Amino acid sequence: MRILLLAALATACGPSAPPPNQPVVFSGAPEVLTSGIVEDATPAPTVEHVEYHCLPVVAKPCGCVYSCGLGRRDGDHWVVTHEHWKEPLTAVVDKWCVDGNCREVFAAQIVCDGVCPPKPAPPCLAIDLANEKEPCPTGK
Repeated sequence: MRILLLAALATACGPSAPPPNQPVVFSGAPEVLTSGIVEDATPAPTVEHVEYHCLPVVAKPCGCVYSCGLGRRDGDHWVVTHEHWKEPLTAVVDKWCVDGNCREVFAAQIVCDGVCPPKPAPPCLAIDLANEKEPCPTGK
């Protein structure tokens, strides 16, 4: 009888077969648990397009021509950084012509200290924003 009892306990406590795999069944409609935290009509973030130009800087009232400056469009004008001035200049893109040599330039709002003899504006090379020292080099 002891053997029978031990055999019965061994089968009751021994490993059992795993239950058959049943597919998971979902029922009902999905429910949003975080309503009100994120608005449904949130506009997607926009990436602002920044426009740059590399042009010579000219003080048209006094005729002074300077090397190339890096300009960033700011509405209807340009904000121009240039090695000659500590503060950025405000300018518009305009045409500068001397002896039939015409070039687009930044016509900047610069206080004239004198009158410069007219000379053609220098060519500017390609913009290199990775070059912090000279992102807008002047050609020769």
